Amino acid sequence: MSKKRKRAAKTTNESVSFGRYLAGARREKGWDLDDLQKATKVSHAMLDALENEDFEQLPARVYVRGFVRSCAQALGLDTDELLGRYERARRRYDAQVRRIEGAHRDREGQTHQPAPATVSADHALEAWAAAALRRKADRGVVVDAGKVSQDDARPTPARATKGALSSSPRRVSLALVLLLIVVALTLTLSYVLNRPQTTSSSSGTPAATETANSSDWTG
Repeated sequence: MSKKRKRAAKTTNESVSFGRYLAGARREKGWDLDDLQKATKVSHAMLDALENEDFEQLPARVYVRGFVRSCAQALGLDTDELLGRYERARRRYDAQVRRIEGAHRDREGQTHQPAPATVSADHALEAWAAAALRRKADRGVVVDAGKVSQDDARPTPARATKGALSSSPRRVSLALVLLLIVVALTLTLSYVLNRPQTTSSSSGTPAATETANSSDWTG
């Protein structure tokens, strides 16, 4: 056999998985699993798991390495080579398990991830009322928390106007006084302008209007 064929055969042989390599060696010897069990004293289930690379059904790795050595000795295989194949297959299996577990954790994290925090109007009002109570408590004002409701806590335009007026009582009083003065002046001026005017002569003679009225009565 040429060097190229030997190299290709070696590469193909190394690419064969651990389980297939072990099963092929057993078949070449003309044995079934019962024959291999008798030769190795390893249970039928453990041998079947080794050939199928079902590592989940196998015990701890230290025990599995003992099974692999027994199989290599019974089948006339190189122990180190068979152990190396087992270790490579086991690393691939462990890496696959880690990937599956990581993907499962990611899915669970996305499923159970809390929704983004949204502040509702009720919560905002409750927070506003609580802040108001704390501010009043800091100023030494005793407030009954049970009397503060959401309606009381909700700021409205009317309450805002009332608050603005109550915060400046002097301005309100001054505006009322000015309004009363303007009203009084307006009434006074209206009275003066609309008052009936009568004229008389310096000698006490009645005005022309009065004389005309008297002559109408006398004759």
